[in-house]
Amino acid sequence: MAFFALILAVILETFLSTDPLDAFKARVQQFSVQFEVRFDRLGAPSLVVLQWVVPVLVWCGLAWLAHRFLNNLYSPLAGLFSLFVLVYALRFRQMAEVFTNLQLFLNQGDFYRARELYLDWHKTYGLNEPHIHNPEELMIDAVSHGAERALRQYFAPVFLFLLIPGPVLLVFYLGVLYSVTQDKARHQQLELAVEHPTMSELWATSRIQAIANPRFVLYALEWIPTRLLGLTIGLLAQFDDTLFAWRQALLHSRFSNRAPLAAACLTAVGLSGDATRGRSDSTGGASPLMLFRRLLFRSIVVWLGLALLLAVVALLP
Repeated sequence: MAFFALILAVILETFLSTDPLDAFKARVQQFSVQFEVRFDRLGAPSLVVLQWVVPVLVWCGLAWLAHRFLNNLYSPLAGLFSLFVLVYALRFRQMAEVFTNLQLFLNQGDFYRARELYLDWHKTYGLNEPHIHNPEELMIDAVSHGAERALRQYFAPVFLFLLIPGPVLLVFYLGVLYSVTQDKARHQQLELAVEHPTMSELWATSRIQAIANPRFVLYALEWIPTRLLGLTIGLLAQFDDTLFAWRQALLHSRFSNRAPLAAACLTAVGLSGDATRGRSDSTGGASPLMLFRRLLFRSIVVWLGLALLLAVVALLP
């Protein structure tokens, strides 16, 4: 049943409008603020971990109660609820449309309009606005940011849903992701008078404090799907080049899933490294943006095919 729910979610995400889901997402975020208690402002830094743990646990508890109630009432309703949560988490069509429009503007020589479109999309998820001066910088930044969005808005939710079917794990992942975003926003808005430490710095200072940080929890949740996606991209592109780029990125970013994945994607579409020069000739001169979009689509097909295989051999519930 998990596989059929996944296929239905992919179809719905492809054809349904995102406006109702975006409006619902805004309401959810407003509701989440009600559970946040700023212990840092109350002078209790030892309880700061509760700032993100409490809202996440509240949402997970509500999701579990709703799923159990619907399952006792009428089991197909519980399945529909899980399906809704999965569709809520997926956002591949939105990214595909952005990359298609970016390429259209660049083909027309309208770099400034392409940059404006990309920055509007980027600021929806990114808290800082990148400085882009030419089409090459635009493509590099778009692929790097697109790799993160593909992981967090498609492949990680799909993996977690297949790992434990139902809404609870997905809600937990979405809650942790929201907490990480809020944590970054507080520091970038200068609400805290200290520099935002990296995960490596936290790990060197206090491993308990690092493990209790939402960034570490998000890193742990995304660790396996990131490497599965990187392996898929490597198999679909130049495996040796992408593997080398992945390893090089890991040397400089121990607690980052985004950095090695972005490096692999950039290498796969010919935007970094000497080994990738001239690759556009072997791909018919296709644009890196379209190569990236095509690569993600093929990765989705591979993952769905693997999910079908697991369902056939009864390894999926």
